[in-house]
Amino acid sequence: MQHVRQRQRDFAMSLENPVQRRGWVKLATMGALVWRLNTGKGWVGSGKPVPLPHGAIKLHGARPIALGFGLLSNEPVVGAGDLIGGVPVTITPAMVGRQVLVFGSFEAKRSDGGRRSKAQKDWAQTISDAGGIAGFFSSEEEAADIINVWRKNIGADQP
Repeated sequence: MQHVRQRQRDFAMSLENPVQRRGWVKLATMGALVWRLNTGKGWVGSGKPVPLPHGAIKLHGARPIALGFGLLSNEPVVGAGDLIGGVPVTITPAMVGRQVLVFGSFEAKRSDGGRRSKAQKDWAQTISDAGGIAGFFSSEEEAADIINVWRKNIGADQP
Protein backbone atom coordinates (compact mmCIF):
# COMPACT_ATOMS: atom_id res chain seq x y z
CA MET A 1 0.00 0.00 0.00
CA GLN A 2 2.89 2.38 0.77
CA HIS A 3 4.22 1.83 -2.77
CA VAL A 4 0.84 2.91 -4.20
CA ARG A 5 0.81 6.06 -2.04
CA GLN A 6 4.33 6.94 -3.21
CA ARG A 7 3.28 6.54 -6.85
CA GLN A 8 0.26 8.78 -6.21
CA ARG A 9 2.51 11.45 -4.64
CA ASP A 10 4.96 11.17 -7.54
CA PHE A 11 2.10 11.59 -10.02
CA ALA A 12 0.73 14.62 -8.16
CA MET A 13 4.22 16.18 -8.12
CA SER A 14 4.62 15.56 -11.85
CA LEU A 15 1.45 17.58 -12.43
CA GLU A 16 2.58 20.42 -10.15
CA ASN A 17 6.17 20.64 -11.45
CA PRO A 18 5.47 22.05 -14.95
CA VAL A 19 3.11 24.64 -13.45
CA GLN A 20 5.75 25.58 -10.88
CA ARG A 21 8.47 25.93 -13.52
CA ARG A 22 6.30 28.04 -15.84
CA GLY A 23 5.31 30.23 -12.90
CA TRP A 24 8.96 30.54 -11.87
CA VAL A 25 9.94 31.75 -15.34
CA LYS A 26 7.00 34.18 -15.46
CA LEU A 27 7.91 35.63 -12.04
CA ALA A 28 11.52 36.08 -13.17
CA THR A 29 10.44 37.93 -16.33
CA MET A 30 8.53 40.32 -14.06
CA GLY A 31 11.71 41.14 -12.09
CA ALA A 32 11.16 38.78 -9.14
CA LEU A 33 14.11 37.01 -7.58
CA VAL A 34 12.83 33.58 -6.60
CA TRP A 35 14.40 30.29 -5.58
CA ARG A 36 12.97 26.81 -5.08
CA LEU A 37 12.45 25.95 -1.42
CA ASN A 38 12.42 22.25 -0.61
CA THR A 39 11.22 21.57 2.91
CA GLY A 40 11.14 18.58 5.19
CA LYS A 41 13.44 16.79 7.56
CA GLY A 42 16.53 14.76 6.78
CA TRP A 43 19.48 13.20 8.48
CA VAL A 44 23.15 14.14 8.50
CA GLY A 45 26.05 12.34 10.10
CA SER A 46 29.79 12.15 10.36
CA GLY A 47 31.81 10.16 7.87
CA LYS A 48 30.60 8.47 4.73
CA PRO A 49 27.20 6.74 4.56
CA VAL A 50 27.45 2.95 4.77
CA PRO A 51 25.26 1.15 2.20
CA LEU A 52 23.01 -1.58 3.62
CA PRO A 53 20.85 -4.15 1.83
CA HIS A 54 17.63 -3.04 0.12
CA GLY A 55 18.84 0.51 -0.53
CA ALA A 56 19.12 1.56 3.12
CA ILE A 57 22.15 3.42 4.48
CA LYS A 58 23.73 3.78 7.91
CA LEU A 59 24.94 7.16 9.13
CA HIS A 60 27.45 7.34 11.96
CA GLY A 61 26.63 10.07 14.46
CA ALA A 62 23.27 10.65 12.76
CA ARG A 63 21.20 13.65 13.76
CA PRO A 64 18.03 15.17 12.26
CA ILE A 65 18.12 18.44 10.36
CA ALA A 66 15.35 20.68 9.06
CA LEU A 67 15.45 21.17 5.28
CA GLY A 68 14.44 24.50 3.81
CA PHE A 69 13.40 26.98 6.46
CA GLY A 70 13.85 25.70 10.00
CA LEU A 71 12.71 26.74 13.46
CA LEU A 72 14.86 27.05 16.59
CA SER A 73 13.46 23.66 17.58
CA ASN A 74 15.12 22.17 14.45
CA GLU A 75 11.68 21.42 13.03
CA PRO A 76 11.01 22.50 9.44
CA VAL A 77 8.70 25.44 8.80
CA VAL A 78 5.42 24.02 7.52
CA GLY A 79 3.44 25.79 4.82
CA ALA A 80 6.18 27.89 3.19
CA GLY A 81 5.77 28.48 -0.54
CA ASP A 82 7.51 26.42 -3.22
CA LEU A 83 9.26 29.52 -4.54
CA ILE A 84 10.76 32.01 -2.10
CA GLY A 85 12.25 35.41 -2.80
CA GLY A 86 11.14 38.93 -3.40
CA VAL A 87 10.13 41.58 -5.86
CA PRO A 88 12.13 44.82 -5.99
CA VAL A 89 9.68 47.68 -5.38
CA THR A 90 10.34 51.40 -5.67
CA ILE A 91 8.43 53.23 -2.97
CA THR A 92 6.11 55.79 -4.53
CA PRO A 93 4.32 58.73 -2.84
CA ALA A 94 1.12 56.63 -2.83
CA MET A 95 2.92 53.97 -0.79
CA VAL A 96 4.20 56.26 1.95
CA GLY A 97 3.04 54.98 5.30
CA ARG A 98 2.45 51.45 4.02
CA GLN A 99 4.56 48.57 5.24
CA VAL A 100 6.45 46.35 2.77
CA LEU A 101 8.54 43.31 3.61
CA VAL A 102 12.18 43.51 2.54
CA PHE A 103 13.82 40.14 1.97
CA GLY A 104 16.80 39.46 4.23
CA SER A 105 19.57 36.87 4.23
CA PHE A 106 21.81 36.59 7.27
CA GLU A 107 24.80 34.21 7.33
CA ALA A 108 26.16 33.20 10.73
CA LYS A 109 29.88 32.53 11.14
CA ARG A 110 32.00 31.29 14.03
CA SER A 111 32.90 33.85 16.66
CA ASP A 112 36.39 34.16 15.12
CA GLY A 113 34.79 35.21 11.82
CA GLY A 114 34.78 31.90 9.95
CA ARG A 115 35.28 31.53 6.21
CA ARG A 116 33.03 33.21 3.67
CA SER A 117 32.76 31.17 0.49
CA LYS A 118 32.53 32.81 -2.93
CA ALA A 119 29.01 31.39 -3.29
CA GLN A 120 27.96 32.95 0.02
CA LYS A 121 29.43 36.32 -0.95
CA ASP A 122 27.77 36.16 -4.38
CA TRP A 123 24.40 35.28 -2.78
CA ALA A 124 24.64 38.20 -0.33
CA GLN A 125 25.59 40.55 -3.16
CA THR A 126 22.64 39.38 -5.29
CA ILE A 127 20.23 40.04 -2.43
CA SER A 128 21.79 43.46 -1.69
CA ASP A 129 21.81 44.47 -5.37
CA ALA A 130 18.08 43.71 -5.55
CA GLY A 131 17.37 45.98 -2.58
CA GLY A 132 17.30 43.29 0.09
CA ILE A 133 19.24 43.05 3.32
CA ALA A 134 22.16 40.63 3.45
CA GLY A 135 25.31 40.14 5.45
CA PHE A 136 27.52 37.99 7.64
CA PHE A 137 27.66 38.01 11.43
CA SER A 138 29.58 36.34 14.23
CA SER A 139 27.82 38.01 17.17
CA GLU A 140 24.41 39.40 18.11
CA GLU A 141 25.75 42.92 17.67
CA GLU A 142 26.98 42.19 14.15
CA ALA A 143 23.60 40.65 13.29
CA ALA A 144 21.86 43.85 14.41
CA ASP A 145 24.42 45.94 12.50
CA ILE A 146 23.40 44.31 9.21
CA ILE A 147 19.91 45.76 9.57
CA ASN A 148 21.03 49.03 11.18
CA VAL A 149 23.54 49.77 8.40
CA TRP A 150 20.91 48.96 5.75
CA ARG A 151 18.43 51.31 7.47
CA LYS A 152 21.04 54.07 7.67
CA ASN A 153 21.97 53.63 4.00
CA ILE A 154 18.36 54.06 2.87
CA GLY A 155 17.67 56.88 5.32
CA ALA A 156 15.14 54.91 7.38
CA ASP A 157 14.39 55.64 11.00
CA GLN A 158 15.52 53.20 13.64
CA PRO A 159 12.71 51.27 15.37
